Amino acid sequence: MPSVDRDDPRTDPEAIAYRRQVGQRLRAAREDKSLSLRDVGARLGISHGTVGHWETGQNPVDLDDLRRLARLYETSVVALLAEKMTDEDVLALTKRQFSDARQTTPPAKPRGKRDGTNG
Repeated sequence: MPSVDRDDPRTDPEAIAYRRQVGQRLRAAREDKSLSLRDVGARLGISHGTVGHWETGQNPVDLDDLRRLARLYETSVVALLAEKMTDEDVLALTKRQFSDARQTTPPAKPRGKRDGTNG
């Protein structure tokens, strides 16, 4: 039996159950639009297998992909993530995404005058 590490979303039972719930909502939204896995994959430029793994909860969906799916399915990210999401949940998700973006974005270069000098 594999060990359970509650800090590891790959083995934490609650994280796995949540991914499955999100996957069920993703599948329902896709089916509401009469789209196949291949249709979604083609429109997003990813493999249909990736979409299938999201829907089964095998792999988590990142926020950027959730945004793209929400646009495609004409719904909101919040609707895809949870049946009921509190304002605190939305704020925490937004803060986490902002923090992730700051970590991957290089710092801005100082802006000088139009002639290329800083003086």
